Amino acid sequence: MARPWGEQSTTRGQSNPTTDSSGNPLWLESDKATVDAVEDIAAQRGVPMATVALAWVLNNPVVDAPIIGSTKAHHLADAVAALDLKLSEDEITRLEQAYTPRTPTYYGSKSGY
Repeated sequence: MARPWGEQSTTRGQSNPTTDSSGNPLWLESDKATVDAVEDIAAQRGVPMATVALAWVLNNPVVDAPIIGSTKAHHLADAVAALDLKLSEDEITRLEQAYTPRTPTYYGSKSGY
């Protein structure tokens, strides 16, 4: 959810499969609406999409600490900024409207992810 739908990173995004080793899909068509909402809110707020996504995760009362995969310094800055971003009820509704829960992927696989 940290980049517009369909945009891939230069290396990993081009080599990633569409399912995990057990055949579970890595994304669903319903994910596009959620990613689009993240992109819209980020543009309106003038912050990176990653900051909005992490603020949304932090808003969930069952999350103690999100796991971030930072490979660049700005990833950490985006994560820290999420601590101060308070989403409105309308924004949270927009983010959750199309969200579809699913089973974890790569759980117990030997794929290296």
